Amino acid sequence: MRVATAIKLLQDLDPEAQIACQWYEKDDMTDVSDKEWELAIDIFDDYDFTSMRYAVEQAIGEAKEQLAKEGN
Repeated sequence: MRVATAIKLLQDLDPEAQIACQWYEKDDMTDVSDKEWELAIDIFDDYDFTSMRYAVEQAIGEAKEQLAKEGN
């Protein structure tokens, strides 16, 4: 995803809202050319991220349990 696309998508959200996100830049990786990075991101954009949704749902469950123990 291009940064401009991410910014456009985020503009519709409340700036004070909490979101779960993670991103990587080319500099976060080792030994990757610009061409490799561009193609890798094109491929990555087609991936299914149901596991990330599962991780967020699991964190929500843990948060509920923790808050219940605290009486909140």
